[in-house]
Amino acid sequence: MLPFLLLRRGEAPKPNNRCELVLNQGCASVYDNRMKSPDETSLVLGQPQLFPVGLTLAVDAGSKVVLRLGEDQVFRDLGEVTIEGPSQVRLDASSPELKRLFLHEGLMRARISANAKQKLFQVGTPAGNAVDLGCIYTMRVDDKTQATELRVQLGRVAFELAKETLYVWSGARCIIDPARGAGLPVDDAADPNFQRAADSWDRAADAASKSAALAALSRHARPEDAATLWHVVATTGGSLRSDAVTALRSSRPARSPSHSPPSSPATPPPSKAGARTSWVGDGWRWEHAFSVGWVGPGAQTCPR
Repeated sequence: MLPFLLLRRGEAPKPNNRCELVLNQGCASVYDNRMKSPDETSLVLGQPQLFPVGLTLAVDAGSKVVLRLGEDQVFRDLGEVTIEGPSQVRLDASSPELKRLFLHEGLMRARISANAKQKLFQVGTPAGNAVDLGCIYTMRVDDKTQATELRVQLGRVAFELAKETLYVWSGARCIIDPARGAGLPVDDAADPNFQRAADSWDRAADAASKSAALAALSRHARPEDAATLWHVVATTGGSLRSDAVTALRSSRPARSPSHSPPSSPATPPPSKAGARTSWVGDGWRWEHAFSVGWVGPGAQTCPR
């Protein structure tokens, strides 16, 4: 008898909201780290196994496990995550509204289907929370420093911290260190001098070092690097903010002629010091533009 014939009259088929694990290579196991002496269940090569909420997946070095995210209301695939060892990842939520992992350490590669609604898939790390705005990205958590490295291959990812949100676009990467804070998102195609200046900005310990790094950023920026400079403006106060605004004025975001500017609140965001200021014309609209994918190199490559 076919499965749908077992449904009661008027009952609609339910989507598969469960997450499954498939061991593709090497060794891996699942355990409950909430228990004092947890039992481990080893995965069998090539055999799908359910991954219950609350349990942790441990992937050995040289091993690979694929986590399938299930289906939506019309049975379309939501995507999958490949976890490469050595890694530790916990499943915190699996519902139609939210699929959330926590990557304790190691490497994961997410391929989220365009069928999935924005913000359905999220990954917590010791440094913050990555929110899917589409579609393919790689994330690594260092087991010693707990720093998170995020690289987006297609689409956009928002990385949420306690007091700010980073927007990382297709072809860009950033490093978020719990001890040092968030680094600047930088395009992989940027001038090497611009990339080095961004790294200097991230490591700068005083205002003078920040000022020197900002000058180098401005000197080597392309029009496509306006996205990086926007983050400098959004997270900086005082005279540095004024210098960052000047640098941003000289750049323009890459805009697709087929897309008109998004609507957003007309009130600019508060500066770091709390005072409101009208910076770079409609600059306050950029955060909304990042979130909907209107600006940022390659932002429109994965439409929703």
